[in-house]
Amino acid sequence: MEFDDKIVLVTGAAQGIGAAVAENFSRAGARVAMLDCQSNITACATQLSRLSGRIALGLPVDVSDAAVAATAVQTVEMEMGPIDILVNVA
Repeated sequence: MEFDDKIVLVTGAAQGIGAAVAENFSRAGARVAMLDCQSNITACATQLSRLSGRIALGLPVDVSDAAVAATAVQTVEMEMGPIDILVNVA
């Protein structure tokens, strides 16, 4: 399945299943927004972008706070465009 030009938001994306999901979408052509409460999420997104050649955005966000999560979604949409797919791993 190809995801060229799709915007995918993945929560819990700094490690484990979330990181694997983000990587697979990126390798399939998607532009990926990675959210996680871990401060290394920005570095994770930079590394994913280098590996896949696709745009990846990392935002340190605690998605258990609804207001913070809503602001993060707005940031993703301003930076990347409308979100096509949400994978909520967190």
